[in-house]
Amino acid sequence: MDFTPSEAATDLAALTRRILADKVTPDTLGPHGSGGFDPALWTSLAQAGVLDAALPSSLGGGGFGLLEQCAVLTEIGRAVAPVPYLPSITMAAAALAQFGTPALIDQWVLPVLRGESVLAVALPDVGAACGFTAEGSTVTGVQAAVPFGAFAQGLLVEAAVDDVKIIQS
Repeated sequence: MDFTPSEAATDLAALTRRILADKVTPDTLGPHGSGGFDPALWTSLAQAGVLDAALPSSLGGGGFGLLEQCAVLTEIGRAVAPVPYLPSITMAAAALAQFGTPALIDQWVLPVLRGESVLAVALPDVGAACGFTAEGSTVTGVQAAVPFGAFAQGLLVEAAVDDVKIIQS
């Protein structure tokens, strides 16, 4: 397998680096380890096409793949940028874009791609039992340590129903 960065990955990394260099400073980051989320930066990344670049072209995305997502994640990590790209784009939006219904995509994915909302992923730890149950349209359960969960408008969860695992909004 060839892991040489594609031209698209290189270009996307450079674009992401420029945006982050302009907007992420020690003043915007706050005290070390304080966490947080910068909604203005999230919107800037969306407006530049960074958030939708690695999602299917059928959704208006660039149609790029995992290597391009890794290029963006590398730059976000380099800048310690307070944005939820990994949970919102790489995990939740990508899964919903691949397996979601058109209604789920309209409700959850498109607002994220526009930088208007955040998704978080609340999946059980490796080897742990599913922590959520679904009854009708109500999902209940607990999952500790959901990255960016405090800033999310929606959660992608795994819920057990009669010993069958489903994914549902």
